[in-house]
Amino acid sequence: MQREIPVYTLEGVKDAEVSTHYIYTEDKLCLSALRFQRGEAGEAILVIHGLTTSSDMFIMPEHYNLVSYLLDHGYPGPAAGLAYTRSGKGYQILTKAGAIYTFGDAVYYGNLLDHAYPGPAVALSDTP
Repeated sequence: MQREIPVYTLEGVKDAEVSTHYIYTEDKLCLSALRFQRGEAGEAILVIHGLTTSSDMFIMPEHYNLVSYLLDHGYPGPAAGLAYTRSGKGYQILTKAGAIYTFGDAVYYGNLLDHAYPGPAVALSDTP
């Protein structure tokens, strides 16, 4: 029987160079991290899954996944600014190209790239 939804596959991220990095802890535990990149190696974003999930959730081929989205929109790229939400439970990252990424309870109102922003972006600030 063939699975409808594949697991343990890198097919969900197209046109990316993939490398595996091993991290050894003091108590002899070996952790592995996958790095996906296109073009020149630069800054990286670390995406960590919770206890009951795996990294498959970020690279699944059956939908437009998080890693593909970040690579397709130019992240990782040089970050120009970071703004935390007033609650302290979220933040936004602005890249120099004008891409905005929201996390936690940060509200996403749009991306500078979607509005022909001439760039480069230089700062990000949360308004009251």
